[in-house]
Amino acid sequence: MASKDDADYRMKLTDANLKIRKVKVNPSISVGHEIALKKGPAIYHVRCVECKSFIVPAGNFSLRKDSLFNGLVLKTFVFRMVESDVFNGALKKRVLHWNNRQRRRNAI
Repeated sequence: MASKDDADYRMKLTDANLKIRKVKVNPSISVGHEIALKKGPAIYHVRCVECKSFIVPAGNFSLRKDSLFNGLVLKTFVFRMVESDVFNGALKKRVLHWNNRQRRRNAI
């Protein structure tokens, strides 16, 4: 939700398309898929992207969160701190403004 200061922002959709294609699958391919799925689960080569957000109250010098990754080995980890009003949709503030926010140490 945007704050009242940002009430002058508007979005107008001028065009939207939904394209659907109906296909007939060859029965032998359908049977082959069924046999393969009986042997094991479907494997899709899609990377999982997960975003977790936490609120750190002003004045706190530590925050501890256990079991964040549930034993997964991460390929990429991005740590970002933003002000709460920016996170909640204040459109006039600089979202990509990097600031150390008076941090002394980060430990992951």
